[in-house]
Amino acid sequence: MRHPYYDYTTEDALGLARGIIHGPLPKDDDPFPSIDEAIAAIEGCRKRTDFNWITGRVALEVLRASKGEKVDFTA
Repeated sequence: MRHPYYDYTTEDALGLARGIIHGPLPKDDDPFPSIDEAIAAIEGCRKRTDFNWITGRVALEVLRASKGEKVDFTA
């Protein structure tokens, strides 16, 4: 799944969540999270930021759309 307004895919969003969960330099054998785990990790980071984290928002939109949820994509 690719975001319609940003060059961002489901794989990118899972990679972002993997970095959140395992640290910025995950080991080769650190697994990618499931979509639900990725959503939880990214939502947790978004709640702790006091700025508009566009990458996190876009990642959540892509992940939710990949799950089949209806998403109103933002530009």
